[in-house]
Amino acid sequence: MTSKVSRDTLYECSNAVLKHAKIKRRNFLETVEIQIGLKNYDPQKDKRFSGTVKLKHIPRPKMQVCILGDQQHCDEAKANNVPFMDVEALKKLNKNKKLVKKLAKKYDAFLASEALIKQIPRLLGPGLNKAGKFPGLLSHQESMMQKIDEVKSTIKFQMKKVLCLSVAVGHVGMSPDELVQNVHLSINFLVSLLKKHWQNVRSLHVKSSMGPPQRLRRLRVEYRLLRDNSNSFQMPDEKFIKLFRLPKILVLNLIEEMRGFAEAPLRLTKIPFHLRVLASLNLFATGSYQTGIGQDLNLAMSQPSINM
Repeated sequence: MTSKVSRDTLYECSNAVLKHAKIKRRNFLETVEIQIGLKNYDPQKDKRFSGTVKLKHIPRPKMQVCILGDQQHCDEAKANNVPFMDVEALKKLNKNKKLVKKLAKKYDAFLASEALIKQIPRLLGPGLNKAGKFPGLLSHQESMMQKIDEVKSTIKFQMKKVLCLSVAVGHVGMSPDELVQNVHLSINFLVSLLKKHWQNVRSLHVKSSMGPPQRLRRLRVEYRLLRDNSNSFQMPDEKFIKLFRLPKILVLNLIEEMRGFAEAPLRLTKIPFHLRVLASLNLFATGSYQTGIGQDLNLAMSQPSINM
């Protein structure tokens, strides 16, 4: 998935977040999150996406992970100063909804031994599952501490009833390079989950817990620059004819013939004349605005903009 956010923009925003955190230090480690606004999505009708991705650097180092383990895992957890509960401790909860809910709130995530994970619903009921914290599997072939670091490094994107998402991707104690790597990986993974990818992204911001949001993507400006600097005449002849129904030489002649009738632009950001002609030809060729113009970055523009 190609990123539409430039490397310079990523560093500019990340440095601004980290700089503000240094100027106004807090008594706790601020989390850095990305905030995403979506568009062209109907939460009631469209399929809600969900996915997890492992980041290169742990975004929440103070995240609490509890081990629900057999004797071997409990001993290992105790040796590493990791919170743990054995079968007897789980039985004492007696499926009490309030106690299970309290347990779910106390920890950010859970890992369970292979022998115990199948018993979780019988021992605790649906409480952990409802809280979105059903334990992950911890086998004896894996290193417990590495598995805990993997859980801490994993973030989840899940669309619910609103068109905005917020996910922790780092903290202000990170270096700019570490934060940029996490932000870049998070954004690209989220976009891969969307049905129309970047066309479903309305806005992207990155901010610390107490800092101002930094706009990560200037959608209109970046799209316009990509569009205006593109050259449809460099594409293969076969694809060009499929899009515009005319060979390149005829289209070039048509543009030159019509240029004399075009009005002088009133503003610097006006769409170049040749792109307006190409967009119109594509509309006449396909009979649909959505089929080509609205989805092709080379011709990305609103429908009223192609009126001649």
